[in-house]
Amino acid sequence: DSQVGMWPGTAATEAKIVDTQTSYVVPLQFDLFNEKNKPLAIRHLVENIKKHNYTLTTGFIGTPYLNLVLSDNGYDDVAYKLFEQTAYPSWLYPVLQGATTIWERWNSYTLVNGFGPVDMNSFNHYSYGAIEEWMIAYTLGIQRDEEQPAYKHIILQPRIGGTFSFIRGHYDSAYGRIESGWQIQKKGYIYEATIPANYAIFAKSGSLVPQQANKDRPHMPPRYAPSNRSAGRALPVTAASSRPEESANGFRVRTAKLRS
Repeated sequence: DSQVGMWPGTAATEAKIVDTQTSYVVPLQFDLFNEKNKPLAIRHLVENIKKHNYTLTTGFIGTPYLNLVLSDNGYDDVAYKLFEQTAYPSWLYPVLQGATTIWERWNSYTLVNGFGPVDMNSFNHYSYGAIEEWMIAYTLGIQRDEEQPAYKHIILQPRIGGTFSFIRGHYDSAYGRIESGWQIQKKGYIYEATIPANYAIFAKSGSLVPQQANKDRPHMPPRYAPSNRSAGRALPVTAASSRPEESANGFRVRTAKLRS
């Protein structure tokens, strides 16, 4: 067909190449690429981010999934660079302009130009705050077991990265508070987690980059093998107050507190 349907129902006479962060992020998030095109999409996404000097070009649709897709595909280092970016547009740029909430626009207010257009300029707008999902799941490493809803089973696998010397935080699940945190030491690092009673957790050993080995993606290490990338460093976790039960996924532990 020589016509390509376009929103909101108009048509173009020829196809148009779309090379945006969102154009790669959304289909990657929902696993819409085939095996041949997926590594190409990941590569183009990372190249696009680098081309924009590690700043965001996503809006309400792409922003929630951007860092999730990067970490899911072995690019924790890129995700951390985006997270810590202070140039416009980025999550921290509004903070330097005086923000104490999440804004509707990256530049709802600037010290140079003042307030943005009033027709789209909420100063209490959650959308870009969706980065919290990545913060919980990857910087803290608190992830759910999809076969056990509501965090009844927890997967703990934090990704150490960025310029942080430590990260600590918690998630209040339906079963109680889950705390997780790590701190860089002169030699190595310490990881601690506190979980509610009667919980089943999976503390992943080896590399904390959950990736499948793939001949088409040589930059990606085998699943849970030691990683030589700059982020997602290996973080072996052992139980301090219980006897771990070994499983194919690492260590299944029933305990109240962990320390590695």
